[in-house]
Amino acid sequence: HVVRLTPAEFSKDIKISDDDVQKYYESHKAALKTEEKRKVEFVSLPLSDEQKKLTGKERIDALQKLADRANDFSQALLEKGADFHQVAAKFQLPVETTGEFTVSAPDPKLKDPQLAAAAFQLTTQEPNSDALQEANGFYVLYLAGVVQARPLTLEESKSKIVDAIKTRRAQEMVSEKGAKIAHDLREGLKAGEPLSSALGKVNAKAEKLEPFTLLDESDVKDEPDKKKERPPDFLAIKNAASSLRPGDVSEFFPWEEGGIVVYLEKQEPPDQSKYQEGKSAFETRILNNKREIVFAEWLRERQSEAGLGAAT
Repeated sequence: HVVRLTPAEFSKDIKISDDDVQKYYESHKAALKTEEKRKVEFVSLPLSDEQKKLTGKERIDALQKLADRANDFSQALLEKGADFHQVAAKFQLPVETTGEFTVSAPDPKLKDPQLAAAAFQLTTQEPNSDALQEANGFYVLYLAGVVQARPLTLEESKSKIVDAIKTRRAQEMVSEKGAKIAHDLREGLKAGEPLSSALGKVNAKAEKLEPFTLLDESDVKDEPDKKKERPPDFLAIKNAASSLRPGDVSEFFPWEEGGIVVYLEKQEPPDQSKYQEGKSAFETRILNNKREIVFAEWLRERQSEAGLGAAT
């Protein structure tokens, strides 16, 4: 049985004062900045509508011809004194221009994410990109402008600060509530209360999961639909359950959106012939999974302390 807690359950009741915002702003000024913006000009060498329908060798050959032309264009830009517009005119390629855009909000003309990412690798000293391939052709970019990031004013950053404080406080409340639920459930069950009664006293609901094995690669392979039905936090549930005995309640287990408390109702012994074979691999996987979860929690706390959540 798993009890889930999410920050959304608590954030609606959190009140943030102007003093809270001011203090956060003063201590996180260095991280509270606008995003750098870029503007690029580019030429594209796409497959024609008919060529896009090609497959196999014919499609490869068509793309290769475009690649050769795109590389020739890039090489021409390396010549001393080369001008992007003049080279484009020589190759009879129209130049298109984007608006100003950020990493998180690319210009719609740059449909492939790698194109926007490449734009932020360009510099005023080396403003031309190499030939960049996307699904149906090639692009060459030219850095036309940069708007540097600047510090946000208190007013500009207020909504982000409020969100950051709410997120941090909600997560703290989730952790506190989760620890209390785990403790009170454990004490109630020790006193002989049924699970439903113990849950009622802590005002929590639990979902009863279908039985599962901790090392279950084979049964998932045989029943792929089973994997699809599993909840997103199934890995966390398995990790929490792995150290429990029947009747035990786990500690609060942080997970991406909040966290969980797990109650193990019963446990059947493993098939010994399969157990020994997979024991070492299983122990290694569980250890790695727990390390990843601890690291994710540590990283989230450090990001919150540094105000990176508010600057995004």
